[in-house]
Amino acid sequence: MSLAATYLQKLIAYGAILIACVATASSQQNNGSIKGTVTDQLGGLVINAEITVRDRSGKERTTASNTDGNYELKAVPAGNYDVRVVAAGFNVFEQKNLEVKSGKTTVLDFQLAIGTLEQTVTVDNKKGISTDSDRNADSVVLSGRELEALPNDPDALLATLQAMSGPVQGENGGGAQVKVDGFANGQMPPKEAIREVRINNNPYSAENEYMGWNGIEIFTQPGSEKWHGNLGFNFADESLNSRNPYAFRRAPFQQRGLNTSLSGPIVKKRASFNLYAGRYASETNSVVNATTLDPATLRPFLFNQTFVPPQRSEYVSARLDVKLNKKHTLVGSYDFGEGAQGLQGIGGFSLPSRAFSSRRQNHSLQLVETALINEKTVNETRFQFSHSISRQTANTALPALNVIDSFFGGGAQIGTASNRQDRADLQNFTSWQSGKHFIKVGERVRYVRIRSISPGNFGGTYTFAGGLGPALDRNDHVVPGGGTIQISSLEEYRRTLLFQRQGLSAVQIRSLGGGATQFSIAGGNPEARVAQADISVYLQDEWKPRPNLTISPGLRYENQDNIRSNFNVAPRISFAWSPIVGGGKKTAPPPAKEAAPAAAGAAATKPKPPGQPKTVIRGGFGIFYNRINEDLSLQARRFNGLNQQQFVVTDPSVLDFFPAIPAVTLLTAFAQPQTRRELAAALSPSAAFRSSFSVERLLPHKIKLTFTYFHTHTLHTTRTVNINAPLAGTAVR
Repeated sequence: MSLAATYLQKLIAYGAILIACVATASSQQNNGSIKGTVTDQLGGLVINAEITVRDRSGKERTTASNTDGNYELKAVPAGNYDVRVVAAGFNVFEQKNLEVKSGKTTVLDFQLAIGTLEQTVTVDNKKGISTDSDRNADSVVLSGRELEALPNDPDALLATLQAMSGPVQGENGGGAQVKVDGFANGQMPPKEAIREVRINNNPYSAENEYMGWNGIEIFTQPGSEKWHGNLGFNFADESLNSRNPYAFRRAPFQQRGLNTSLSGPIVKKRASFNLYAGRYASETNSVVNATTLDPATLRPFLFNQTFVPPQRSEYVSARLDVKLNKKHTLVGSYDFGEGAQGLQGIGGFSLPSRAFSSRRQNHSLQLVETALINEKTVNETRFQFSHSISRQTANTALPALNVIDSFFGGGAQIGTASNRQDRADLQNFTSWQSGKHFIKVGERVRYVRIRSISPGNFGGTYTFAGGLGPALDRNDHVVPGGGTIQISSLEEYRRTLLFQRQGLSAVQIRSLGGGATQFSIAGGNPEARVAQADISVYLQDEWKPRPNLTISPGLRYENQDNIRSNFNVAPRISFAWSPIVGGGKKTAPPPAKEAAPAAAGAAATKPKPPGQPKTVIRGGFGIFYNRINEDLSLQARRFNGLNQQQFVVTDPSVLDFFPAIPAVTLLTAFAQPQTRRELAAALSPSAAFRSSFSVERLLPHKIKLTFTYFHTHTLHTTRTVNINAPLAGTAVR
């Protein structure tokens, strides 16, 4: 090869290298880069977060944060991009129109908000059984479509949930304990406001005042980032019903319901609201079947009539969710409810004159502040104040008239009664995850104030119970030689009216078998007041030493005023063990950042077993104290022997005033020894020692089979004792 050719080849090679370098430099000048750090709300590093950038043509590039939480995207063409960051356990972060400039590095740090875990429990509960302490097989979790099948009327909804909770333990006060967002004695929310209902959950939890069986926990809907609205109406009448078998004709009946809701954001990602309102009205049936007297002829006749007592109820419920900052959220809610009922107290032997009306009104205010202390610890403070008042008013002030086994007439002896209650409830708890332990510690303080007015039987009651009297013919003349016969209460009442019309004296009327059997009346101060407070603290641990074993020890202390209540310590413990764990695949535990609790939640994430168990064996023991209810304190103050006095008269000289009310001067001599109610000086709450053992088995086709043994032993049972009873075999009191 000639020297010229060789030189030309080298020149071409050098030129190609020079062109490539110039092209590369030009390309680098048209590109930029993006880098930064991904952290959580507390500044902790987030590993394996997926960062995706997308240009206007839809082309995407993706990278992930490293062990230091850092990421970098190099050689990103200049332009505008949409950025999306996804990490397990956190809310998705999005940023629009990020500008990347040629030859420059754009620094973009991300701070991710921890995501919520609201529906995890509900979904898991329906899959099968578990060793978690709050997943006993007889527990019920209702949400979504299951809630839609329940009644819309809040009163009917509550009755349905109580029926689902099963037989009620006596110390629960005769009804299932209902909590709404952690508060007892609150107003039942409308169905549209309910997110989830849990029944018979975690029976041995130290957080519970009573045993978890028969417990109903209701959780309401949080605010929404999108606008939602709803309007519903339902209607029914007697054309859809059959005739009451005790009535001669089908009675009028109608039921109407109207409900509406509205929810949406106030400040995007910072504040939202829920608003609910509704009105329900109905006219149900009440059948009177009594034997009374014709006012004109005084002959007995069957009084059969159907009445339609009107009922109505209205409610308004509002909730506000506010994110105060990165670590604190505040939820405020207000509930108002009002109801009225007419023609109450009639039916059966009770005539329409015994009717009375009732009215109730409730106000409730709740505040809940949740603080994210660190990635594994949550603190929550709750406060509720409720005010309620109920009134009952008799339709007439006439004295009551009881003709045994025939009819009850006259007025309803309730006068104008009212009950006003103010309740305050303050709670605080902290929960955190520590290795295999999930720990919760908290306290609660409650206060109640009641003002009750109850003028029961202040108008008096005449009773006709039947007795002996001469035989009368069809013209109401004494049958000569007829002797004395047993007469019914209705005949005794008839003879009293008949011979009063004939102008006979009281002595003559009584000799002919007439006259009342008894007169009773109460007098004094109808008002009674009481105030009562109680406090409780608790510590609960859920320990999972193994995936198929859960041990849950707890300790609770309670105290209240108005009685001696100093040593109410309640240790509790339960366990759940699965001898056979299903064949689910084991998965690596999530990173520590993923286990952080949500700021809007109430507890950190609990560890889960790796597979689905087929058999779970449970057991538990706990002490549960039955707090002395404020109603007992109220009755002790009302019937203290001074506020009210009871008169029961059987002396004919006073009974002959019928139908008038005897003067107080005549009744003084017949004042009864007062039945005085006192709370014993040594009274203390009863203690129920409860234990149980159960075997739960998951059968094919999602069938659950449960065998449970339950044992209860109670000490210091609260009971009424007649301390004035004579000693056995003597008259000494």
